[in-house]
Order: sequence, then structure tokens, then C-alpha cells
Amino acid sequence: GEAARTGGARVAAAEALAGVLASPHVDAPWAAPLLLKTVAESAAEEAEEWLRAVRYAVRGEAPGEGSDDVLRGVLAADGLLSSSSTTAREARRLEAALACVSQLTSGKSAGSTESTLAGLAFQEALVDELADEENTPLARDSRAVREEAAKVASALAGAHLAPEGARRPAELFHGTSETTSEILERLRAKTAALLESFAAGADEASRAVLLENPAEAQTKQPRASETETFSDARTLDAGPRARQRRWLEGALLTVIQLAKHGEIACPVASEVVARCIPAILRAQETPDRDFALVAKRALTYLKYVVFPVGQVGLAARGALLGLRDDNWHARAAALKFAQAFTFRHAFVLDGATRVALYEAVVEATRDPQIEVRALASTTLVGFLRGGAAADGSAARARDAALKRASTA
Repeated sequence: GEAARTGGARVAAAEALAGVLASPHVDAPWAAPLLLKTVAESAAEEAEEWLRAVRYAVRGEAPGEGSDDVLRGVLAADGLLSSSSTTAREARRLEAALACVSQLTSGKSAGSTESTLAGLAFQEALVDELADEENTPLARDSRAVREEAAKVASALAGAHLAPEGARRPAELFHGTSETTSEILERLRAKTAALLESFAAGADEASRAVLLENPAEAQTKQPRASETETFSDARTLDAGPRARQRRWLEGALLTVIQLAKHGEIACPVASEVVARCIPAILRAQETPDRDFALVAKRALTYLKYVVFPVGQVGLAARGALLGLRDDNWHARAAALKFAQAFTFRHAFVLDGATRVALYEAVVEATRDPQIEVRALASTTLVGFLRGGAAADGSAARARDAALKRASTA
């Protein structure tokens, strides 16, 4: 019918534009702006066809023949879109940026030194944009923009920080020139600094999020009523802490992407995520329900992560801090996390850490909040059933925990 004819014409147009841009024999300065404009204005159900054209144009007909005009166009659009554009257009620009990064780091575009330099310069510009404290898309008002920015951040981390086991090994786009290696090292350092900023700012941001509603930050007190707990959603973006909440959500969305695609196995990423655990636990219940759902998603993914041996102790420390947090929702979340974490790392947890986790869970059975006590009992039973299988220290910790519980 008409829809099929329209769809066919759209696919043909996308392929034609991509072919013009991918060919080194055609000089068409109008093609990249037209393609990116079409991407920005396309409906959701049509976007993938045009993004496929972006990927082909960036890849080129042969290695080293990708279109630098598309890369420059995506970067130039930032200055035009960030201040006055609709959020849908900005989110679509970041989708196009992700398509470019995915293609550039797939290994299929590694060709001439010139094309490699252009691709690396594009990626470096994206990292700089994400790391811009004043105007990072990770803290935009629109959640759609934050989500797309998080995907770009995760893709860059996967390409430059996780050469072993990443879906896009960094070695694939090493060039032969010394300049290329220098840019690559600088890009790795900037990407690591971007993730480091998450760990450095997450704790303060999570406390600021709770202070949007002081009732939820009270020390070890029962939860307030629903009327007292959640403020009117229309006021949530009006306060001075709103930007911190948006930034933290962007960081959590990046953590989700890192865990979802396996880049969290990289030592840099796993260390950053382990250091963020207390903030993630603290953010489980907040005045903004949508933000809280993002925090819950992040914690759900972390339950299934197997941390590298060198980061297990740091992750356990995060769980212990959560178990002692003033906010009872954080303590409850920490108990849920501790169950999965201890099970998945049973054979690499050292004796002292295992004992500390047991003791913290036993202490939680005497928590003033009934929900925490109930979860602590369930967690302790799980520890007693399965924890002793790892080594003798688990059995000793179990016996010590039972003794303290019986004399409390």
C-alpha cells in the first residue's frame, strides 16, 4: 500500500545519500547537512533507516574512505541545538553520534592514518562535551537526552578503557603514526577522567537528591507517609539541587550501559562503579519516582556483575557503607545487594571481608526499621545456608554471628 511505497522510497533515499557520502569520488558538500537534518527530523519509527545511512557514510566504501563531513556535522550541531532546540532533536543528534562512535571503533573503519585521526578527534570532542561541567548532556533537563548521552559515554569507555573483552577493542584503530598514538592515549585519559568524575561527585549528589525532601533523610526513622514523602513533581526541577539530581541520573544511566554491555569488566570502570555503590544504594527512594526507578535499575544490573578480583574488596566496602547508612531505604537496598554480591563472589571474598558482611547483617536484624529487620533476617538465612561452602572463614563467621545474635 501507500505505507510500503513511502517506506521503500525512504530507504532508497537513505541509501543514495549514504552512497554519495561514502564515495571518495563524489564531492557533495550538501549531502552531510541534508542527511543529519533528516535524521534530526525523522519520526521514531523511521530513525533507524537514517541512522543506518549515517553508519555507512562514516564507514565508507573501503577502509579510510568514510565521510568526515558527517563527523563535523554531528559536532557542529551541538552548538546549534543545545540552547534552543527541541529535546527530541538533541536526543537524535546524540543517537547519530553513537552511530558514528560505534562504526569508528568497530575495526571496519581503521584505514589510513588521516581517517583514523579524524575519527579520534571526533571521539575526543565528544568526551570533552560529556565532561563539560556546565553544559554536559548527561545533566540536561530531558531524560531522553540523558539516556542517549549515557549510551555515548559507555560506548567511548568500552572502546578506550576495556581493550580486553570489550566489544570494540581499542587496538583495532591504532594508527601507524606517532601522532595517532598520542591522541589515543590522551583520549583514554580523558575517558577515564569522565568516569572518575562520577565516583568523585556521586556521594554529594545522592545526598543532595535526598535533601530535596528532608523527611527521607532523617536518621534511622520510619518512612513518612506518602503525602509527606513525595513532593509535587512540578517542583522537582525548580530547586538548586535539581541539576545535581539530573547529573547523577546521567551517571547512573551510564553505569547501566556499562553493566549491560560488559564494559564494567574494565578495571577503570569497575573501580568507578564500586566506588559509586553507596550513592546508588542511597538513591533508591527519592522524591522523583522516575529518578528512583533509574537508581533501582542500576542496582539490579549491579547484582549480576562479577567484579574483577582486584575490585571485590572495594565493592564489598560499598555494601558495608550502605548497610550503615542513615537512610533506611539505603540499608534495605544494601541488604538486597549483599545477598547477590556475596553469592557471586563467595570464592574470592577474603575472610575478613566475609566476617564484616556477616556482622553487618546480624546488626541489621536489630535495626529500628521493621522492613530492614525483615530483609536482614532473610539475608542472614541465605548466608547461613550457602555462605559456609566457600571456605572455613565463612563457617567461623557464621558461628560468630549466631553467637552474637543469641546473646543480643
